[in-house]
Amino acid sequence: AAVPLSKAAKETGWKAWKADDYKNGLEFAWLAGRLFDKFNDGFNAQKYLDKVAKAQPTNLEVWTMLANVYDRQRDFSSAVSAFRKITELDPQNAEAFFGLGRVLVRTQKSAEGIAALEKSISLKPSNTEAHLHMANAYEEMREFQKAGDAYEKYLAGNPPNAWTAYQRLGMSRMNANQFEAASAALAEAAKAQPQDQSILYNLAQAYQKAGQLEKAEETYKALAVVSPKDATNWHRYILDMYSKVNQWPKAIEAARKIVELNPNDDQSIYNFGLIYQQLQKYPEAIEQYKKAVAVKPTNDLAWFQMGFCYYSLKNYK
Repeated sequence: AAVPLSKAAKETGWKAWKADDYKNGLEFAWLAGRLFDKFNDGFNAQKYLDKVAKAQPTNLEVWTMLANVYDRQRDFSSAVSAFRKITELDPQNAEAFFGLGRVLVRTQKSAEGIAALEKSISLKPSNTEAHLHMANAYEEMREFQKAGDAYEKYLAGNPPNAWTAYQRLGMSRMNANQFEAASAALAEAAKAQPQDQSILYNLAQAYQKAGQLEKAEETYKALAVVSPKDATNWHRYILDMYSKVNQWPKAIEAARKIVELNPNDDQSIYNFGLIYQQLQKYPEAIEQYKKAVAVKPTNDLAWFQMGFCYYSLKNYK
């Protein structure tokens, strides 16, 4: 005959069975998935949410959570699939199209990403961040005009830390050979980051290519202040810039500054002399060549050019 269980044994068995049954059910999986997600445990969140999604394939909330979990875990292929599923379940879901486009752009599927982002914007025009990701995609595709236009639309929303977008806008305009627009954007970036050498250098280049040479000179000089150890290099940019357009008084000024910074560099002094010689200012050139050989007596070129200058002055002694 069967041995009857005590009341305590019956209750213990019932509780154990209920616990095991609950842990295997969807309610527990849904609860666990949300809790693990809240505590940024993507691995376990995904495990439980996947279970719910398979049992309830039309559950929009679980697919939304799964898409974000995949995205954070950098499982971009699964994230794309999840975001696509959301757009199928809810074709008016602007955030889903935004997430889809953002991940596609990140995985260098730029054309598909742009299409999704455009759909997101059509559903929610106030989502200016979508324009930022579109700009990135256009840059990747080397469509710099469109990239610049997208950056401008993003900036129209007055985003925080806008200087980074102004920097990218400036570079897009530079690559599109729109130098005045590039300098305007890079100037905005430089206002926020006045010590950033990359921004200042590209701003100086934009000014130079736009023919705004005085502004370019001013920016190169700002670089010399920001980075004193490279001051000679920045003044050489100024010298080269003015030499190319035959603005010799400005070129001489830059060459003199280089010599001031490097009084014991015979090559800098020699180059200063060459400028005077090119302008047929032979006495001034001779003066510089003498200084060069005083620093380095074996500078044969300085001796040779000094002799040429004397010959040009008909001073044969």
